[in-house]
Order: sequence, then C-alpha cells, then structure tokens
Amino acid sequence: MNVKEIERDEELGVTKKDVSISSSFSFETPSRSIRRIGSKTYKEMAVNEIVKRIDEKTPLSLESDSHRFVSDIKSKFMPNSLNLTIFDLAVDRIPTTNHVKLLSHCLYAASEKTFVLPTIKTGMLMDQKKLSERKFKQYFDMMQFIMDETESIGNSKTFIGTVPLIASKFSKPLIDLYHRKGVGAFAIDANFKDVFGNEADFRFILSEINSSSPLDRTFICAFNCGFPRFDKSASRADDFLSLFAYVDVLGGTFKRRQFPFAKRTPKMKIFSRSKYSYDLCSPEDARRRVSGEPSYSAIWDYNQVEQLKESSLVRTLVGREKILPYVQTKSGVDELSIRRLQKIAKSV
Repeated sequence: MNVKEIERDEELGVTKKDVSISSSFSFETPSRSIRRIGSKTYKEMAVNEIVKRIDEKTPLSLESDSHRFVSDIKSKFMPNSLNLTIFDLAVDRIPTTNHVKLLSHCLYAASEKTFVLPTIKTGMLMDQKKLSERKFKQYFDMMQFIMDETESIGNSKTFIGTVPLIASKFSKPLIDLYHRKGVGAFAIDANFKDVFGNEADFRFILSEINSSSPLDRTFICAFNCGFPRFDKSASRADDFLSLFAYVDVLGGTFKRRQFPFAKRTPKMKIFSRSKYSYDLCSPEDARRRVSGEPSYSAIWDYNQVEQLKESSLVRTLVGREKILPYVQTKSGVDELSIRRLQKIAKSV
C-alpha cells in the first residue's frame, strides 16, 4: 500500500491522500466505507467492508469446511474497490492456539490485497470491569501470533494493524508491535466509544502512530465510532466528525450492543448532511427521507450512502478552500466540538 498526501487543511486534521493498493487501483481520501446491503452499488464507493462475526462455534465449523466460508466472503468483493475483510471476534476468551491458527489462514484466504487484524470485544480485555494486564498480554500474544503465522507461510498482502480505543498503557505496546512489523496502515476500533469523549486516548494513538509512521504517508480507518446519547430530537454525528481528525476512511458500526432493552424496536436515527446530526424521526418522516419503507436495513443503507456522499464533497474542498468555516455551517456541530477537532489537529 502506497500512501501519498495531496493536500492538507491548515486548521483541522483532514487531508486528501492518494492510496494505491496496486498499479491498477487507487482512490483518494477522506472517504466512507460501505458495507453492501443487497445488490446495491454506488459510483462514489471506493472501500467495501465485508464483516464476518466469529463466535465460539465458527472454528469448529471451519475445521470441517473452510472452503464454503471463504468463498462466501470472496463473493462479496467489489471490483475497483478496496475490499476490507474484517473478522469480528465476538467471544469472551481468546480462542485456542489451533483455532487462532485456523482463523488466521482463513482470514488470509478470504482477504484480497489487505489483511486486517481481527477486532475483539472490549470485554475480552476486562477483569472485574477493569482492563487486565494479564488478559491484554493474551490478546497481544494472539495478534503477534497471527502476524507471525501469516508470514511463516508467505505474505503478499498489506497488514492493517487494528488498535482498540483503550488506555495508552495498553495501546502503546500494540502500536510498537505493528511498527516493528513495518505496518503502515491502521484500523482504530472505537468499540462504540465516542471519539471526543475519549479524546486523550484517541490523540495518544494518533501520536504514537505518527512517531514511526508519519500520518502523511499512513492509512488510517476507524470503525464502530459512537455518538452521544440523544437529547430531545437529535444528536451530533460525532462518528462522522472523526473524518476531520486524521481518519482517512470512516468505517461502519458492525458490533452488536448488549442492552437490557435490546429487544425494543430500534429508533429511527437518520443522518443529516446539512446539520451533521442524527435526527430522531417518526415513521412518516423516515419513510419520506429514505423514499420507502423505513426498515432498519433501509435506514442503515441511507445513512452510510449519505455519509459517503458528504465525505466525497469534503474531499473536493480540501486544498481548495478552508474546511473549518464549512463545518461551522453545520448546526449540529457546537463550538466545543470544533475546539476539540482543532486540538487533535495540532497535537500531531
């Protein structure tokens, strides 16, 4: 993966970069990745997410038939796109060594030009509601084993080092490992956390990446970014605002939340390009906005496409005009958020 900065905004952490994966494919950032729903495709689409949830039963099924599993993932690849295959380890404990080895080779076979290190549940690192050094060591060893195992057979794909949004005591050794492996592409997994609510940890991760892999030549994507609780009828779209904090590609939210009220009907939260907010909509208003039945998948599809269109517009503005005045026109963005974005821009 070759990354080259084209233009940089002077006040916010948003840059236009050229990212080339091969001699035949390249795209420019910032952008929004798309997790395809049905057969729909979009002309602005450059990054395609393929997410596979890995539970405790998955390795057992792979032992008897991995071909179908890999083929199903590869069938979701899109031409002329960066296809990111993501394994979401939705388990509470590190799998056995044999199962990690099996998952590693299945992930490699199911990846195209990049190899995204798996994401995990934050709970895998917790002990009595606190980050555990013992459990983090197990996680660290797993990530190192996956990379070593992949390289032992021969690796022709670009590693993308996944970094959970956690305290600096734990994120630093993981980023150091990636740097020792020559990794120059990173995926920040926010695990539903609001980036601005965890500003110090987010800034530290960016700074540590920049210390050995300058951001102007580094690819950074972010997944599972959260947003604040709803106040009355709308909430600021903090997930989308992370594009103005050195994130090249904003990914989707693919992890499952576990709440006592999880069985309730999901609220109709629709992204507004004009305000940079999520609006709580009535069924009638949602139906009007999405131009059809406002099912969960229809709203999800609408939101990611609207964010894709807006990121494409922002990309055309970088280097041509100042981005800060443009963001300030969005009524959902308050001055505190602007100051935080400026602090992040100046911290790296």
